[in-house]
Amino acid sequence: MEPKILIVATLDTKETETAYLKRHIEAHGVK
Repeated sequence: MEPKILIVATLDTKETETAYLKRHIEAHGVK
């Protein structure tokens, strides 16, 4: 796991988590 994931988890912000998941899904092209 990259440090970025830990940072997002530490922030515990729904918006940040949602944005990260969106980018992650788009990057993998999963619908």
